[in-house]
Amino acid sequence: PSAPSTMSVPGMPTHAPGRISSVTWPTFAGKLEEDARAFLFDFEIAASNSGIMFTDAPRLISALVGQCLKDAARTWFTCTVVGTSGFAAYLASTSWNAFRSVFEARWMTSLQMEHVRFQFDALRQTGSVSAFVDEFNKTSARLVGAYSTEQLIHLFISKLAPEVQQFVRAHAPYSLETAIRLALQFAAAATPTMPKSTHAISINSVDAQTSNQMTLSEEQVAQLFAFLGHAKPAPWSKGSSSSSPRRSGLPPRHLFKISQEEYDRRLRDNACLTCGKPGHQSRQCQLRQKPAGSQNPQSA
Repeated sequence: PSAPSTMSVPGMPTHAPGRISSVTWPTFAGKLEEDARAFLFDFEIAASNSGIMFTDAPRLISALVGQCLKDAARTWFTCTVVGTSGFAAYLASTSWNAFRSVFEARWMTSLQMEHVRFQFDALRQTGSVSAFVDEFNKTSARLVGAYSTEQLIHLFISKLAPEVQQFVRAHAPYSLETAIRLALQFAAAATPTMPKSTHAISINSVDAQTSNQMTLSEEQVAQLFAFLGHAKPAPWSKGSSSSSPRRSGLPPRHLFKISQEEYDRRLRDNACLTCGKPGHQSRQCQLRQKPAGSQNPQSA
């Protein structure tokens, strides 16, 4: 049976403290078309905006019952959940996660679960990274316990656009939060040129600054611009396992009888590999051009 949404729960304060009255709260009446987990997700956002901590279960449950539950859902809580123990005694002995589990078990149908799983499986990044992250978080929150942390990380990365996916995989994120941060960093750095006050990237100084205060390391900038196809590479890091850049078609170092350090310097400075001076390439170097008819004195 349904009850008026204004019915009171014994022992519950009429007005919850804090900024509760200034927040727009979702409502839940227990109707068949309502999604219980989507409601809880929206409620937790509203509770966070009102200043309620998730460790404060009594305030969370009080806000949910007082601001959100209507009709059949409110009757269920008063008669079935609280029962004869009283509201104060129930709050003293119940955590938010325990209440959340009971709520989902009562109002989340198997048909709704299958629908959410179908939505989650079909989810892909087709627009901005930030929009995809919001949708991923909202949908995965409705599947609490269905996937492990490792599975969520794998699913998040696999649903990204190919270029973002490659960048995030290269850094082997150890948590979902890290994977999300890397994806947002890539999106911020790949945004088209904007005014310096909101977006600036300097490759040579290894400086990446955006309006949301995200930063990229030197290695990340190098990989990012390599993925995006920019011609100018970022500087090589000092801790790189390779002490010199790889260029196809270059003769090996031993042909010039120079040290590895000097070989690396000439490559970095775009200098001639034969004489070490800038302005020309090794095949154009005068030291390699012998006069006509000259002979090697040792072979004479």
